[in-house]
Amino acid sequence: MNSGSKVLPFIRDNLDSIIALAGAIFSLILIAYLQIYFGRPIYVVTGILVFLACVTYLVLKHRHKLSPISSILDLQATPSTLLLADIAFFALFTYSLWSFVFSSEPYVRPLGYFISIAAMSAILAAKILFLPSKKSSIPFTLLQIILIALSLRWSVLLLFPSIVGLDPWAYQLRTLDLVGIMYSEYGGPHGYGDILNIPVMYLATGSTILITGLSYKMATMFSISFLQVVGDLLFIFLIGRLIFNAKIGMLAALLLGVANWHIFFGYWTIPNSLGATFIILILYLLLKFHRDRATMVIPLGVLAMVALILTHPIATLWLAILLPTSWLGFVAYKKLFKERLATLSLLAVVLIFTIAVFGWWTFGTGYAGSLVRMVTQGFDPSITGYPQAPGGGISPPAEVTPPAEVTLPAEVTLPAEVTLPAGVTVTVEVTLPAGGTVTAEVTLPPGVTLPAGGTVTAEVTLPPGVTVPAGVTLPAEVTLPTGVTVPAKVTLPTEVTPPAWETLSGAPFEFLFNSLGMFLFFAVSLIGCFYMLSRRFGNPYAFFIAIAGVLILAIGFFPMLTGRSVIEHRWWYMAQILLSIPLAVAFSLLFGLFKKRYLKAGLVIILIFVLAFLSIIGLPSNQTNRTFSKNQIVRYAFTASEIEALDTILTNYEATIAADFVYTTATRTPRLIELWGKQKGISFFLTKDFSQFSDQMILVRKEIVNHPIARGAGTIHKLNYDPRQELTEQGFSKVYNSGSVSGFMR
Repeated sequence: MNSGSKVLPFIRDNLDSIIALAGAIFSLILIAYLQIYFGRPIYVVTGILVFLACVTYLVLKHRHKLSPISSILDLQATPSTLLLADIAFFALFTYSLWSFVFSSEPYVRPLGYFISIAAMSAILAAKILFLPSKKSSIPFTLLQIILIALSLRWSVLLLFPSIVGLDPWAYQLRTLDLVGIMYSEYGGPHGYGDILNIPVMYLATGSTILITGLSYKMATMFSISFLQVVGDLLFIFLIGRLIFNAKIGMLAALLLGVANWHIFFGYWTIPNSLGATFIILILYLLLKFHRDRATMVIPLGVLAMVALILTHPIATLWLAILLPTSWLGFVAYKKLFKERLATLSLLAVVLIFTIAVFGWWTFGTGYAGSLVRMVTQGFDPSITGYPQAPGGGISPPAEVTPPAEVTLPAEVTLPAEVTLPAGVTVTVEVTLPAGGTVTAEVTLPPGVTLPAGGTVTAEVTLPPGVTVPAGVTLPAEVTLPTGVTVPAKVTLPTEVTPPAWETLSGAPFEFLFNSLGMFLFFAVSLIGCFYMLSRRFGNPYAFFIAIAGVLILAIGFFPMLTGRSVIEHRWWYMAQILLSIPLAVAFSLLFGLFKKRYLKAGLVIILIFVLAFLSIIGLPSNQTNRTFSKNQIVRYAFTASEIEALDTILTNYEATIAADFVYTTATRTPRLIELWGKQKGISFFLTKDFSQFSDQMILVRKEIVNHPIARGAGTIHKLNYDPRQELTEQGFSKVYNSGSVSGFMR
């Protein structure tokens, strides 16, 4: 009893240290697991960064370097210094616009743009750190944060004449059908049930189109994208201010504004972009109601929950997880730290929302059945419909190795079957086009019959001592003695050539460079999470946000280790929103290590610049500038010439069309959906096999000849040949050429 009474106080006073120590140990296990089962250094980096974050916090606490967050309120700069920071900010902002508008390379944001945005972020972070406590300075600073965020998202959309991404094309088709601009059986309430089940984004964008007369792209910019940026940043600021102070709130908003996945879903506009905004609003209202007993927020909270349910099931699932987490977090905090907290009201909110969600999913939309099916089948990527995360390391063209069981093409037909007994080994010599010969031994399983069309076609020579039954002429039905080897010479009618591509999903340097911003974001935020879990520095609201952010991140990360997919990039998006507050806390702790102001300012400028630059130049926030990533950047938008090429072909051609995955997936119109062939991947480009397209027009974009190409299965490839030349050699004629797109027929 006495020992037990000592354990609980020890846990209560050292919860943050215990979790940080457990995290350090777990990260070492994770490093070993990733190295053994994945064998790619890039994945090991995640474990190393987690270990460093845990150890850093433990060292800071052990050396008594942790100070209350309120201490940053004492840092204030003179008005003239703040004025200079604002002048530098807007000078860089002007340069970023100039570099964007007058870029020497079309459809590419220049490197100077990214450097200037990162520098603006660093200067603004330093300004926030030394901002006076008066409230009048907050709105202008928030405006500067929003300018950075809008620039990073809208600059991508304004680069191209059409929308950006794959999913947005489908949402465009349905929305235009809804407002009566375009109609087909593939859109509208008759073709897409989710317009009725999750109508919020369609209504928001469609009403903007009807009121303003803008195109779909511009309408999404001024509705969904604008609401995502302004709403998320303002509500994160409010939550950060509610938990700690205004400086933490503004710094969290700034860090969220330059987070890679938040940028991505700001221009790749889908319902989840807006759904996350509703969640942050609901969480703020929930915390506001719990702290201040502000009953006036209840009607707004109910409306936001209804809107969320009608926005997207994944976003709804996020809140269905976060609400019970808030209640359990408050109960745990109450029990552990012996504080009086009201939890029954939270439990009531959890029960009401859960019943409403699963009632709607069960009887209204049928989403509950889909969720059960995904869970029971283990979230296999083929079930979820989304790819697994790409691997690491360039795989050069593999050596040509015959498969364990050599099967000839269907056009090769034998007059009869040759039945071999169990255990017979057949040696097959395959003559390659280049003149080399590969021998493969195939041992037949018991009872296996080599059928017509699947065995040898040339003459069979029996070894010495083996006789053929009288009256039998090969090839025919022949039974050979056990253990007899029959050599057969086979010339493959289809060329066997090295793969016409390289797998580039994880080029070692590029994959690390493109992911490092996200890795650092999550790793450094763990330092803030440990701080927020501590009894001395935290509070129940900080306790909840820390647990919620790590939980959402874990759900998105750990299934990948077993080859499962929960559409992880969308969970990373939500995790970045929640963990932006712990990240701001972590940076404020690091700034507190120095007493001299110029050292604090120098550190904040350097750290924020590095994090911001890596986040905005990496994937997926950057999909145009290939300065540091020539093998991974895939352009998911189309130039004016590529769009005009399709218009021309639609006017003059009525048969089926074949093209690469991005071109066929992201150019959806009713007419094109009818014309695109069944081959919507890129397998025919990878194998050089165009024989199945004799009655179709094959479109080859110059983009896929010179740059990486997406397969639509989480992998990126780069062709090691020119498909235009290959098509000509295979008897196709060039019937169209716009410079950016070539059309071939045979």
